[in-house]
This record gives sequence, structure tokens and C-alpha cells, in this order.
Amino acid sequence: MRAIRESRERRISISESGKFKLKIRRTITDRGSHVFETDDHVHRELEIYINLTGDISFLVNNELYSLSSGDLIIARPGEYHHCIYRSDALHSFYWILLECDEDNPMVEYFFSENKKVNFVSPPSAVKDEIKAICQELLEKEEGFFETVRLFHLIKQSVGSSNAPRQNLPDDLNGILDYLYQNISERISIKSIAEHFFLSQSTVERRFKEYFDTKPMEFIQKAKLNYAASLLRKGESVLNAGLGAGYQDNSYFITLFTRHYKMTPKEYKKKSKV
Repeated sequence: MRAIRESRERRISISESGKFKLKIRRTITDRGSHVFETDDHVHRELEIYINLTGDISFLVNNELYSLSSGDLIIARPGEYHHCIYRSDALHSFYWILLECDEDNPMVEYFFSENKKVNFVSPPSAVKDEIKAICQELLEKEEGFFETVRLFHLIKQSVGSSNAPRQNLPDDLNGILDYLYQNISERISIKSIAEHFFLSQSTVERRFKEYFDTKPMEFIQKAKLNYAASLLRKGESVLNAGLGAGYQDNSYFITLFTRHYKMTPKEYKKKSKV
């Protein structure tokens, strides 16, 4: 199935001197069409992912959550996260991105008190209201009050959520920590297996079972997303590639362009807009 996307982007004033940029999208897609959000990625924006339908889980900083309709994932700046498909069922969701500083007053008030909370499962009636607000945000020209109401509902729902974690095996938790701590080094399945005294087939099986991907695909995406974060911080294309462990700059540019559909230079320029 071809992905169906509906999106609108706007700036909403929250004070006389401050603004933040809110992007919201409603998507209906499947495993084959859903690309970016299924990559392991990290960014400087705050992301809210509201599941509508589908058979999915969500990984945030080594914690794996099963999502039902109306459940939310909050990924804060710097937190690795991605969506994982459990079947070929159609998946629909709202995706909200807040492009603003971490100390923005609205983000500070609604999200800083619960920095450890990534999964939120509101009561049924609140889920319905959140979905309705999201649709309003897509359709209306102004959305300040709807946004405040949305954040208020999420904040109120944090305490009532009982996160359905899928505990990752200790060895897989260790592998993820090892990957993120050594993202600038050359990492292979063999080196991981030797470091954790595992067979390569076990490493392969762990990634397939829990992340529905191959280890080297996961590692490559993590490295490219780390390189992207360096570019957003102003690093040169060369330093971004080296920082992600790519000694061959031409090879890095090829991989990056294939993954992001633009060159590192174009990505860096776009991130400053």
C-alpha cells in the first residue's frame, strides 16, 4: 500500500517573546511504506506519537512498549526511539513534532516534570478527546488553545498510565548500550558477539525478534542518525562522517544520501531553516 500522508505546519505564539513550531501529521501506512519513524533515530525536537490502529511496539531508550489504540509515546530531545511493526496490518497514527528549545516555557511546564515517562495510556474518554483535538489541529488555521488542551490532557494522564513494557533480554540491553557508547567506532556483528560472548546467530536472532531488523541495518541507521545530529549542531560533513565512524567520506555521503534522500550538505542547510 502506498502511504497516505496529511500534514500541516504552523507557528504558535505562547508568549510575547517566544514562539515554537508545531508540525502535526496523520498517516495511514503499512510496514513496507512506513520509512523514517521505523528507523532508530534521535533529534533535538520533542515528539509525540499517538497510535490509532495497527500491530506495533515502540522502542525508546532501550525500553520496548506495546501500543493499543489511543496510547502515546513521548520522545524528548536526545532520546533514541523508533516504531516496530509486529505484523503487516495497516497502521494509522498522529505524529506531532515540537521544534523548540528544551527550556521553552510550554514544554517546561507540560513535560519537564515527568522526564522519565515515555509511555502514556489515557483513560478511554480522554483518548477520544485527544484524537479529536489532533484532527482539529490538522483542519484549523490557528491551534494555540487546542495545543494547550492537548498537552494538559497528556500531563493529567501520566499518573494513570501503566506501561506495558516488553522487557528486553539483558544481553540485548547491553548491546544497545555498547552501540550508543561506541557509535564513533567501527562495529560489526562479530565484534558484538565477541564482546558479549555470544554467537553471531544469537545476535542476529535477538535483533530480528525484538526489532524486526538485521543488526547491521540497525547499526547503520543509528550511525547515520548520529551523523545527522552532528550536522544539525553545525559540524562539517567530514566531521559528521568521522564522528559516526565512517573513515571513507565518499562512502558516508552515499549512505547518508540514500537514507535521507538528500546529501549531508543539503541536510545541514535544511536544518538551519
